[in-house]
Amino acid sequence: MRFTSLPFVFAAWISNKPLPEAFIQQFNNANSLGIHNIPAVVAENPYPLYDLTTYYTQNISYPLTPSKRQGLQRFLSHLMKN
Repeated sequence: MRFTSLPFVFAAWISNKPLPEAFIQQFNNANSLGIHNIPAVVAENPYPLYDLTTYYTQNISYPLTPSKRQGLQRFLSHLMKN
């Protein structure tokens, strides 16, 4: 944020080839199921070193918003220059 005034995308699900729409829909549905059932996800995956509820609900921002896309493009353009 300090460097570009844009959010930084630390991770994203990407593909280097076109994916079938049915796969994309199933993938999005699976992600949505997990996001909407965080207590169950945490209960099935105990991690005593850090509160996973906090991690999944406060440390991760899931939507790839236009400003995040812009920040990602800016970062990639800096990589291409070097």
